[in-house]
Amino acid sequence: MTMPVSERELKALRALGQVYADDGNYLSFRAVAQRSGLDPQHVRRSVRALARKGFAQYGKGLWSEDGEMRGAGYCCTHDGMTLLQYVGES
Repeated sequence: MTMPVSERELKALRALGQVYADDGNYLSFRAVAQRSGLDPQHVRRSVRALARKGFAQYGKGLWSEDGEMRGAGYCCTHDGMTLLQYVGES
């Protein structure tokens, strides 16, 4: 089977998978870059590609647990978690 994502996208997905969507947590591009070790410019392209493929989800108007505005970010979808499990990640 051909992998539906590139190696960079997989690194970004692993970072997003650490905060699965059911938890209500989203990551900024900066946070994904820090967790994945990818260059921020590559993170932006990779995460948006994951969203187009249905493996990541965009959220805006996000708030912290303390009620502070946190802006926007991305999280891993159920399909993204399934892909991570398929490649041996969780």
